[in-house]
Parts: sequence; C-alpha cells; structure tokens
Amino acid sequence: MSDPRGGAENDDPVVPEKRELLEAFDGVVSREREKVLERRSLPVARRTHAAVIVVCVLSWGALAYTWLARPAWLFPPDPATRLTPSQRESRLRFGMYLERERVLDFWATHKRLPRSLEEVGDVEAGIDYAVRGDSTFVVSALVRDSVLTLDESQSADELLRPAGLKPSRAR
Repeated sequence: MSDPRGGAENDDPVVPEKRELLEAFDGVVSREREKVLERRSLPVARRTHAAVIVVCVLSWGALAYTWLARPAWLFPPDPATRLTPSQRESRLRFGMYLERERVLDFWATHKRLPRSLEEVGDVEAGIDYAVRGDSTFVVSALVRDSVLTLDESQSADELLRPAGLKPSRAR
C-alpha cells in the first residue's frame, strides 16, 4: 500500500520523529517520578521537624515557668515592700498632702467635694477620705498604730515636718 503523499508507509520520516518525541517524553516523566521518590525518602525533613517541635516545647516550658513562678532574678520585688517604717511613714504623710491638694483643686474647679478619692485621680495606697459637711473633709492614714489626719484648714507644714518634707510655697 502506498502513502497518499507519494511514499511507502514504512519509509515515512514522520513516524521515527514521533517515536523519538515519545521516548523523550517518557524519559522526562520517569526522571520526575524519581525526583519525587527521592524527596519522599529523605530522612532530613523528619529530623528538622522533630527539632522544631523540641525547641517549641522547651520555649513554652520556659515561658510557663517565668509566668507562674515569677523568679526573683527576673522580677525584682516591689521597692515599696522594702521600705523601713520611717520611710513608709514619710510616704504616707506626703501621700496625704497630695490627696488633700487634689481634693482642694477639685473643690475649686467643680464647686463641690468629690464623693471619693477615685473621683479626683490616682489614689495613694493606705489613705482614707471622709466628707464632714458641704465644704469640710478629712484625709487620714494609719501610721504606727496612730491615725494621722489632715483637713482642708490645717497647715501641711505640721504634717510634713516630722517626715522631713516641706511643701513649696506658691508665689
């Protein structure tokens, strides 16, 4: 039988080219399969994954320890807990003076006394406040088994002198 293009079927140059292309394609596909199989068989990936897990677990353990135990080498104690009794007394006396001045400033601005110290701003620890009338109040604190009081009419000099502090005079 003859080819319509003028030659015999077996003598056609197109058929060997197709075979060569198919063989080349098969070669590429088989090389890609081998690469995939090599990647799957690498034990390095497992070791790296295990190392990351170990590092994460150790990090979380260290974080949990510091969060719960709060070691002294990382979290120093509060300086207020290391005060001597006279330092604590000085701090309370000065805090009373500050609170009284805050209340007086509030009174001058709002024309009324605050219901509580929280209404005038930050509250110094250990200091109490009581309203005695429309325009009178007292700030007090417990110092060495005695109660110190400071009201709106008292001089702060009397309160602060034993503590070694003296308020500045307004000019």
